[in-house]
Amino acid sequence: MGWQLVMSESIKLIYKILKILEKSMDYSKLDVDRLSPEALGTSLNRRNAILEMLLKKGYIDGIAIKKYVDKESILGLGNIKITVFRGTYFSPPENPRQGVHIKDAKETLLKGAVGKTMTNTRGQKSVVYIGDKCNVTINPDTGMLIQTNPSRKKVIRQCY
Repeated sequence: MGWQLVMSESIKLIYKILKILEKSMDYSKLDVDRLSPEALGTSLNRRNAILEMLLKKGYIDGIAIKKYVDKESILGLGNIKITVFRGTYFSPPENPRQGVHIKDAKETLLKGAVGKTMTNTRGQKSVVYIGDKCNVTINPDTGMLIQTNPSRKKVIRQCY
């Protein structure tokens, strides 16, 4: 239960940072004080770790990270900007995604209905296995899990 609380706090902090950056697009310059650990209500280490993760994942750009033997430092937040719009990849923490239990995913793979094979614009294939409690999407060429989602009737109609 403790790790869920930490993860929830981190997700809220990620959302808060992205929201600040999105709103800053309406102004000529970002007030970087809004991204200070004090303004965000977190520690310098947590803020820096989250900014580094957002940079590596491609959600933000315009910051430099300098690593030292005993610490790391984020330099120059003045050019920081968001690279995706809020809502494109993140749901607000007030509306968290519903999870899928591993036993339900396993049952769906073993006993669920198999949808048709789909190919995206990059030529990557996927197959949706449809169960009572969840849908599981697999790459049929590699056998790798793509995603799992709680069942929705809309997905069932699209797969046949």
